[in-house]
Amino acid sequence: MEAQDSVNDREWRNPANWLRGRYSSASDSRLWVPKRAGIGQALNFAHPGAKVFLAGMCIIPAALLLVLIVAQLSK
Repeated sequence: MEAQDSVNDREWRNPANWLRGRYSSASDSRLWVPKRAGIGQALNFAHPGAKVFLAGMCIIPAALLLVLIVAQLSK
C-alpha cells in the first residue's frame, strides 16, 4: 500500500485536481496544501473540514453583524 505522503504529493502534482486555482482532491488527506505558485496555502475543497471552515467563515461574521445590529436597535 502506498504511504499517504506519497498519495498527497501525487494528488497535489496532478493538474486535474487544480481548477481555476482551486485545489480539490478527496484522496489528499490534507486540509491545507501548498499553493502551486507563490507563497502560502490553498484549501483542499474536497476535504470534509473545508466545509466546516467555509461555514465558519460565513456564519461567524454574520453572527457578529447580527449582534451589532441588535445592539444598535436596542439603544
